[in-house]
Amino acid sequence: MGRLGFGTVLALLVIWSARGTGADPGLLADPAARERTSRFLSGFLHPNLSGSYLAEVANAMLSTFQISIVALVIGIVIAIPLTPFAASNLLVTRTPGLPRWRRAVGALPYQVARNVLNLLRAVPELIWALVFVTAVGLGPFAGALAIGVHAGGLLGKLWAEQIEAVDEGPVEAIRLLGVGRFGLIGLGAWPLARQNILSLTLYQWECNLRAATVVGFVGAGGIGQQLDVSIRLFAYSETATLMLALLVMVFLADSASTLVRRTVR
Repeated sequence: MGRLGFGTVLALLVIWSARGTGADPGLLADPAARERTSRFLSGFLHPNLSGSYLAEVANAMLSTFQISIVALVIGIVIAIPLTPFAASNLLVTRTPGLPRWRRAVGALPYQVARNVLNLLRAVPELIWALVFVTAVGLGPFAGALAIGVHAGGLLGKLWAEQIEAVDEGPVEAIRLLGVGRFGLIGLGAWPLARQNILSLTLYQWECNLRAATVVGFVGAGGIGQQLDVSIRLFAYSETATLMLALLVMVFLADSASTLVRRTVR
């Protein structure tokens, strides 16, 4: 397929998707829509900065940070045992001289690990939150579990891909010495991939912060729960304050991630 054919297919895909979603820019120009949007945005010009409400927002921010950190730990705990089996360059099937049946059996852990990681990340955090809210009740712990399980699937996949992307030379040389799967990681893959793995882990923490806001809308705690209440009550000045708090959180998370990367280089 040439460039013209590819461009045609892409254009048709966009048109098909626009029709399917009912995309109509004219709806944004509707007078009623403009009035509702104007009323919503006007609240952002007058955020609620009273001391009592700022104290509530600060508590919600702390809860959101705590959710993101606990979720990251849960995700790491899930990803660590699955990653060695999800990286194709660590398969025992690559060992020279293995019989065919041994290669087939050796590939099974790879398939199982990949499918488990696919399942964990295929289910959105919001759905996991509904599951864990039912299991452990409303509150931040349900949010941490929901985000952590999803993060485990993502981290396992991303870490495995980083391990697969390392230079094959050192890994193969260590394999020829008879070193097992975990030795291949510790001696060969980890020293080459650790910087990228660290960056991806820190980025996942930033994603956890944003996800912690979303799961709050189903009662999983954090600043999202406050946002849900303020929007339902049409308290747009409070919504503005919460949105500003979210911006502060993202800025702090980005600064902390940068500091950690510089420290561990």
